[in-house]
Amino acid sequence: MKNKTKLIILPIVLLILAGCSQSVERADRTITLIQDNMTSVINLISEIQFNEQGLQEQFEEMINSEQELQAFQNEEANIYTNINQRSEYLTQLEENRTNLVDLREEINAQSERDELPSDQVTQVDQNLEQLVGHLETYINDYQTNLEIEQQLYESLANPDLDYTQFFSLFDQISIITTNNQMNLEKVIQYVEPINTVLINIKVHLANLQEAS
Repeated sequence: MKNKTKLIILPIVLLILAGCSQSVERADRTITLIQDNMTSVINLISEIQFNEQGLQEQFEEMINSEQELQAFQNEEANIYTNINQRSEYLTQLEENRTNLVDLREEINAQSERDELPSDQVTQVDQNLEQLVGHLETYINDYQTNLEIEQQLYESLANPDLDYTQFFSLFDQISIITTNNQMNLEKVIQYVEPINTVLINIKVHLANLQEAS
């Protein structure tokens, strides 16, 4: 009778262990996807900032060209390519933001049934909520500002442009840049706290996998 009981219990134990292993793997996959999207966000923001730094040089090249201000009529000018490139980066950022929204829901659902430390999941959840919210503002405002930026540069080709209008351009660009930077700082402040907790959760899951 005891032998029969052991034979019955053994498959049950194996099934439980298999279920736990799958649960840990599923949780680990979700954490990895969050990390991948966070990395992509940082890389895209870095590319946007790199393009921003190149604007001054591109602007000066156009001013000093043979066409001078009329160079701003050229839709294929480097400064407009710069604007279009940043717009594309923002589109990719929005994809990452959407992914993070979905992954936030996924990790919360998993925390209710998987082997995840609830306190750390709560930290990730709260910080992700703030990050995706500020990231949405950053993306939307930046896209709007890019449209304004393009219009400002195009206005330089207006033959009726006077000195006052010319120099007011720099004030308006400065306002746009400041707005973008303020929105960015609100996003960046949550990156390190999220990544730190994600690493801790990965370590926790790795320990579970070794123990199983």
